Amino acid sequence: MNLEGYLRSAGVPKRFLGCSFSTYVGRKEPFAPLTDFPENLSFVFFSGNVGAGKTHAAVALLRDAATRDERKGRFVQATALFLELRASFGQAGFSEEQVFGKYLANSVLVIDDLGAEKVSDYVRASWYHIIEARYAEMRPTVVTSNLSLAEISAAYGDRIASRIASGFVLNFRGEDWRLRLREQGAER
Repeated sequence: MNLEGYLRSAGVPKRFLGCSFSTYVGRKEPFAPLTDFPENLSFVFFSGNVGAGKTHAAVALLRDAATRDERKGRFVQATALFLELRASFGQAGFSEEQVFGKYLANSVLVIDDLGAEKVSDYVRASWYHIIEARYAEMRPTVVTSNLSLAEISAAYGDRIASRIASGFVLNFRGEDWRLRLREQGAER
């Protein structure tokens, strides 16, 4: 399997195509419990500060799942999902239901940067629809956010926070690796 091609078709941006656990810079021990993903672990939540490696780890999980059992996966940035939903309004041949279906059907879904979008009643209802459906069907879902679970609860509601917290939760703390690489003169 051509992993980069697979990840690209799953929606992973070019910058993150090479992300794996072997290329992760930082402590790797916290990822040990993720060896059961996606078989026995349906939700994974990576929270923490900007540039701490959450997206890298999420793409590494998507790559790992594809390597082990060729599960169909999808990667979406939270803001991009709502731009896609907005584009479906009033457009012939392209519906809101089709957009939701795209993110409900995949066996593994990575939602990157939850909380970057402007929160409204529509956004809350949409996230609840996606997260509840995936939770109920036990479909592996990875969520990254700069928000803590308490902040997600305050912004999106207890129902969403509870479902996200039902699986493996890892808080990333530390320096911003993008800034560190810039200071070292390396472009990433």
